[in-house]
Amino acid sequence: YTMLVIEAPNELDDVYEYNKELEKNGLSQISRTGQDLIKCFLAGGITGTENWQEEVIKHLQNDYSLKDTKCLIIYNPRRSNFDVNKKDESRKQIEWEAKYLTDCDILSFYFAGGESLQPITLYEFGRYPLLKANQNRNWRYPIIKQTLVSIEDGYKREEDVICQNRIACNVPIYQHSNPALHSQLIYNAYQYALKTRS
Repeated sequence: YTMLVIEAPNELDDVYEYNKELEKNGLSQISRTGQDLIKCFLAGGITGTENWQEEVIKHLQNDYSLKDTKCLIIYNPRRSNFDVNKKDESRKQIEWEAKYLTDCDILSFYFAGGESLQPITLYEFGRYPLLKANQNRNWRYPIIKQTLVSIEDGYKREEDVICQNRIACNVPIYQHSNPALHSQLIYNAYQYALKTRS
């Protein structure tokens, strides 16, 4: 398979840099045009939630065969070490997330169960699908196929997500979800992107 995970705040803007990283991980290299990259952002709760991002990535790596010339790039905002009290670090994190939420092909939203209300994820869900729909009217594939929304049991603002969805993009919402199901949604969106890209 060809899949690369980029954890915040890392930057790999140049295809040459992608290839060095792929080679280091024993993966086949991609073309220098950049057209072979399919990018997915894992938006969702971090503070006060289980590490669902790690589980989604494990399922993508272990359960699916990504044997294509195109490379699935996963942008993971959850960092191993992050001090929220450092203003500079928080600014870098916010800017990194905004950059890749805007740049990605697949917008993946995961509302984890538990005590955290995940207000940043709610904001991102209200903003970025609508922003992409307005700015990218010439998208090769419809936004409904590229915005994924999962809600775990126990997430306390489920009705807010449903309401935001009606306003922002009106895509299917997968309630009673889990990381394994969400990884399948990402894989399906990746397959759709492969079929619809020229």
